Formats: sequence, structure tokens, C-alpha cells
Amino acid sequence: MLAISYPAILGVVGLLLAWVARAFERQADLHALAVLDDARSFQGAFRRLAADNKADVDPPWWRRIRHTHPAVPERMAMAEAWRSAQKTSAAAPTAPP
Repeated sequence: MLAISYPAILGVVGLLLAWVARAFERQADLHALAVLDDARSFQGAFRRLAADNKADVDPPWWRRIRHTHPAVPERMAMAEAWRSAQKTSAAAPTAPP
């Protein structure tokens, strides 16, 4: 019985570990954005990495769920959302003490 279920268990564990790895990568990306404080440079770096490595920029979902890193379009969108949030928080008035 174990021999039959072993591949299925490994498959599920592999998908779970890939999901956790992508979550850590997203946290690392947010940290890089905070350190750089420049979403455009961040996006440019990933654009160049994808071109240099001839990466599949937008893989199908069934391949993406096994990846340990977010897809380039997801990272670009996250950087854009971060940039918008930074502009919004910078434009918000602060209350006097």
C-alpha cells in the first residue's frame, strides 16, 4: 500500500514545499524593494534576468505551481503595487502631534 501511495505523497509534499518557497521569495522581494526604494530598478533587473536566462516569462499554471520562485509577471505586478502603495503613503497627510 505504501509503495502505491508514496508517489502521491511526494507529489503533494513537493507542491507544498514549492508554495512555501514562493512565499519566502515574495518576502525577499519585498525586502529588496524596501532596501532599493526603487521599483523601476527592481523591475528592470527581473526583465534583464528573464531575457538573459531565456526564462519562460509566463508559464502555464500547472508548471507555475511547481516552481520555487514567483513568475516574472507576478514579481513585476508586486513591484508596481509596492510603488503605488509608497506613493499613496507618501501623499497621505500626517496629523499634528
